[in-house]
Amino acid sequence: MLRRNALFAAAAIAGTATIATADVRVAHLSPNTPTVDVLAGLTGGDKGLLFDAASYPSVTDYLPVPTGNYDIDVVLDSDNSVVGIDVDNFPIDADTDYTIAAVGLLGGTPALQPLPLIDDNHIDPNNARVRFVHASSNAPTVDIFVAGSTDPLFDAVDQFTSGGYVTVPGGSYDLEVLLDANPAAGSVLDVPGVTVEAGKVYTIYAIGLVGDTDTPLAALVSVDAAIPEPASLSALALGGLLLRRRR
Repeated sequence: MLRRNALFAAAAIAGTATIATADVRVAHLSPNTPTVDVLAGLTGGDKGLLFDAASYPSVTDYLPVPTGNYDIDVVLDSDNSVVGIDVDNFPIDADTDYTIAAVGLLGGTPALQPLPLIDDNHIDPNNARVRFVHASSNAPTVDIFVAGSTDPLFDAVDQFTSGGYVTVPGGSYDLEVLLDANPAAGSVLDVPGVTVEAGKVYTIYAIGLVGDTDTPLAALVSVDAAIPEPASLSALALGGLLLRRRR
């Protein structure tokens, strides 16, 4: 569920002719943090509800937000007085796409923290564009391989960083996550049958905890951008996550 306060609703209604906007979404990738709300407001002003009831693991749709510097709080959905993440003076620039991910552990190590990402959602009509983000709270630096390949698709991606974007032909890929320090030990996570399509942009998030049965190491795949379909813009389901970006 998503609700907008008056500030953000006004931006959506007014249109880009009078108000410069950016597209912002949030990702709840902290495995031990309960459902959260995201409050935001221009720095020094009042905060309002930007995203409501985001649960682990999920990525919201994009929301147009007026440009400016923002104070952002991630609070418990059950009690908004409990603030898990407090970000002040965060710049939102025009014509830029952002993902603000909650990563780390509530009350643990590494601590719950924001991972701000700038999303490059330009579309290649002839290929798929794919990004990898290491959001696991206890996995070390990893490499991502297409099964059977000797060259990594993403090389030496540290915890809480992005491996950037690669361009690949549309198709189905079996992916393997290997420890960068000891690739000979074999895959620590197999991600079979990741299907990507030309003309779409994807993010693959490594989430969860190595050795944990409740929130195990896993992959979460989002569709970030797509060429609009004629007549209708229907959502694409991939990896159990429904996302769609209108451009």
